[in-house]
Amino acid sequence: MKKIALGKKKAGLLVAAIVLITTNIAFAVLYMTKPVTITGGVKSVGAIEIYNQAGTEIINTFAFEQFDPGVSDTDNEFFNIKNTGNVPVYVYWEITSSAATWTATGNQYRCDEQGVPKYYMFINKQYDPYGTWAPNPSSVPVADKQILINSGQSALLAMQLDYTGNVNTPEALSVTVSFTAQSS
Repeated sequence: MKKIALGKKKAGLLVAAIVLITTNIAFAVLYMTKPVTITGGVKSVGAIEIYNQAGTEIINTFAFEQFDPGVSDTDNEFFNIKNTGNVPVYVYWEITSSAATWTATGNQYRCDEQGVPKYYMFINKQYDPYGTWAPNPSSVPVADKQILINSGQSALLAMQLDYTGNVNTPEALSVTVSFTAQSS
């Protein structure tokens, strides 16, 4: 075996190159394991207000948990929609703005990244009839896309955000969900 002799300058450059490569790998791993932050806005149109779960405070944002990359998880944010008008109203919901692309499919929204599902968003009804409240632009029957709220009454709901864990790209995702009331 032949020994290679390096001068001090060459040895120093080799050590510096190894340190740079190791640092770059460490930063790449840190970046790929950064938690995903989800925040969102809430907008209402018509004689309705969006309240917290207890029905005591008007809210204008949902603060979802941070998801660990590569690990599927679900977070629910409970809230109330109150009819503040004097006539019964049908209420619809939809995503009205987001940097990500969401597609309404059936009773949910889906967000894909490079053709792979990353998130699903639902709203679950917490009162009779229980079930999923379909977003307005989806292709499900009209009755599934609306809830009827009588004057002065409220509906307890849960916005559910599912992270599939299939896509491991860190992001701070902002989504605005709008609720629209129409007279019955």
